[in-house]
Amino acid sequence: MSESDSGYDAKTAIPLRVSTREEVVIPLKRGAETYDSLIRKMAEQYDPEQAETAGFER
Repeated sequence: MSESDSGYDAKTAIPLRVSTREEVVIPLKRGAETYDSLIRKMAEQYDPEQAETAGFER
């Protein structure tokens, strides 16, 4: 499957600190999981109210 057939846009970028990518994103990615599916899973599990009470940055 070519990149254009996959439905992904290789030009899309999410700005992250290097430390966020190394300490959070990479350790959560499993095997053949794509970054797209990982980000989608993280977004589905995100609870803004819980994050706010825990003191996380938005």
